[in-house]
Amino acid sequence: MINRNNLLTAVVLRLEQQITSQKDAADTVRSEATDQEARSENKYDTRSLETSYLARGQAMQVEATAEEILLLRSFDCPDREDDPAASLGRLVAHKVLGMTTWYFLLPAAGGEELDFEGMTISVVTPATPV
Repeated sequence: MINRNNLLTAVVLRLEQQITSQKDAADTVRSEATDQEARSENKYDTRSLETSYLARGQAMQVEATAEEILLLRSFDCPDREDDPAASLGRLVAHKVLGMTTWYFLLPAAGGEELDFEGMTISVVTPATPV
C-alpha cells in the first residue's frame, strides 16, 4: 500500500524544484526586459514590450506555483481507506484492458506526473480536464 502522505511530499518537492527553475527563468527575462539592448529602435520595434509581457507571465507562474505549494503543505490526506468514493487525498486506480492507471486526487498541482515506488501516478484536481 502506498503511503499517500509520502506521495504528497513527493508532489510538493516536485513543485519546489519547478519553482526554482521558474524563478531563474523569470529573473533572466526580467533582466533582458530592462537591458539597454532591448530598447526599442523605432515605434514598430516591440521587443522590449514583448519581453516585459513574458517576464510578467513568468512571475505570475511563480506566484501560482508558490500558492499551490502552500495549499498542499497544509493539506491532510484522509486516513480512511474503506470509503469507495473518489475524494481529495485519495489514490485511485483505473483499470482498462488489464492496464492500471493511477491518479492522485489533490486540490492543486493538476497535471503533474510522478514516478513513485515503481508506478507512474498522475495528479488530478477538481479543475483538471478529464
